[in-house]
Amino acid sequence: LKGSFAATMRRLSMSFCVFAMTTTTTLGGRARPLSPRMMSVVPIRGGSEMATAQEAAASAAFARGMDAAEPLIVEVEAAVATGQPYEGVLGAKCDEIFAVGLGAFADVPGASAEARSLFEEALDARLECLFVKHVSALRAKLLAGFRAGEVSIDEVDRDFKNQCESAKRTASSWSHDADRASLKAVLLELKARSDRVTSVNSKASAQQQSYMQLFQTYQAQIQQLQAAVGAAPPEASLAYRIPDTDLAIRASKQADKTTLTLTCVPDDGPGTALLGTQGFVKGITPVNFGFTLNLHV
Repeated sequence: LKGSFAATMRRLSMSFCVFAMTTTTTLGGRARPLSPRMMSVVPIRGGSEMATAQEAAASAAFARGMDAAEPLIVEVEAAVATGQPYEGVLGAKCDEIFAVGLGAFADVPGASAEARSLFEEALDARLECLFVKHVSALRAKLLAGFRAGEVSIDEVDRDFKNQCESAKRTASSWSHDADRASLKAVLLELKARSDRVTSVNSKASAQQQSYMQLFQTYQAQIQQLQAAVGAAPPEASLAYRIPDTDLAIRASKQADKTTLTLTCVPDDGPGTALLGTQGFVKGITPVNFGFTLNLHV
């Protein structure tokens, strides 16, 4: 078998259906494609016969390892897709899945070390897709918290870095550097926009306050000039006395002030009391008295 492994793997590829997937993550408005990687291997019946026992063992081990790991991978994928990423434990979960796959692969005797290496690469690529999806979900969550004003840029960057590190499989070459740099750029842009909006609102508020102070100054000067020349603003008033009572209502309008007056008019005379035989009061003075309530609007 020495020197024939390349030919062996070419024949293996005719007996396996290799699925590749190009995964993209949108960060900062730009899509970053991942290189197509071997995702899963499913044996196809009816292909060319295996030339050697080693090829048959590699085929069986490959299929068995992937079959053992796939249900666990699908379970994690479903959780991440529904917005429940394995924060803080994804790396350990990937280590567990990787160990299960390798254990199933090793259960089939006769597979070469090179076949095992190819299997590890394929399974690692499959798990890396989980990592990419987790990073995408984590990014969306942290951006939402930043937009809500709950965290600062430094806190988002620190949390993103720590959680990405904890989501990596042990001894893997997975990287989140590009994702982190893109997220940082988005955060800085959002911060710059927020600062510009705050600055514009602050300037508008200051200008409005300045106009209000100027208006009040002019109004005070006008009132002072009117008082100096003895000019009084026009006034309109209306009074109404409720029949058979001592209550009178008066409304007046002068400049920008409206006044409502409610008056209790004293009795016209001791013998003609409208509020009873005792008059409005009894025993205070010989003359009745009234009161006035003014409401300024």
